[in-house]
Amino acid sequence: MKTQLPRLNSEKILKDCPTFFHRIEIVESIDSTNTRCKQEATLHNEGYLLVAESQTSGRGRWNRVFNSPAYTGLYVSLLLKPKDSSTILNKLSLITPCAMAKAIVELTQLKVQIKWPNDLWFNGKKLAGILIESSFKPNSDILEYVVIGIGVNVHQQDFPTELKDIAASIENFTEYPCDRNLLLNAFLKHFYILLNQSAIIDDYKTFMMPKGTPIKVISTQEHYHALIEDIDNQGHLIIKKEDNTLVTLISEEIRIRPL
Repeated sequence: MKTQLPRLNSEKILKDCPTFFHRIEIVESIDSTNTRCKQEATLHNEGYLLVAESQTSGRGRWNRVFNSPAYTGLYVSLLLKPKDSSTILNKLSLITPCAMAKAIVELTQLKVQIKWPNDLWFNGKKLAGILIESSFKPNSDILEYVVIGIGVNVHQQDFPTELKDIAASIENFTEYPCDRNLLLNAFLKHFYILLNQSAIIDDYKTFMMPKGTPIKVISTQEHYHALIEDIDNQGHLIIKKEDNTLVTLISEEIRIRPL
C-alpha cells in the first residue's frame, strides 16, 4: 500500500482560499458530516466547513451507504445560505462536481468524468459522490440553507466486496500519493470561482460522460437502456431511448448506471 500523506490540517486546507470559507472544523470521527451540519446549520454562518477523518454512517443519494474508512478519503460538508433560491440548487448540482473534477485534474492529471448528476468516475469506477440537501422555511419557498456533502476516495486500496466492481480511489490510478489537504484546497478555490460565474454549462460539459455513452436508466416506474445525448441549460440530462425518442431526465427522480 502506498504511504499515506499527513492528517487533515485546517491551515493547509484554507491556505490562500477566499475568506468566504471562514471556518473549518475537523473531527476525528462522526456519523455523517451532512447530518451534523444540518443539525447545526443555525449555529454557523455561510461558508462553514465540517470535515471528518472517518464516518460511521456516511451516505449518498438514494440513502446509499458511502464507505468512509479512517484517513483514506475526504468526507466534507459545506454550509451555504443563499439569498436567491430560484436557481441555486440546479447551479450547485453542476458546479460542485465540476469543481472537484477540476481539482482532481489539477493535482493528479486524471481525466475524470462526471456521471450525471454529480458522481465522479474514472476508468469505469466511482471515485467520488456528492449529496446536496436543502431546507426551506415552513410553508414557503424561502431557502434556509443548503448543505453540500462530498465524499472522495483518495488513499483507499481495499473496498468491501459489494463495492469492488464499482468503486476505486484516486491512488488506484496514480504513481504518487495525493495530498487530501491540497485536494480540498483546490476544490474550494474552483468552487468559489464557479459559484460566482454566470455561465457554467460549458464547464460541466467538459467533464460529463460524452454523447453516445450507453447507460441504464432506473426509476421507480421503469428500467431501460439509452444513450447520453446532451444536457440542457437547467442541468437536466437528455438521453436517447432505443426507439430514438429523446427524453429529459430530472436528477431528483432518476438515476443512471453506465453500461
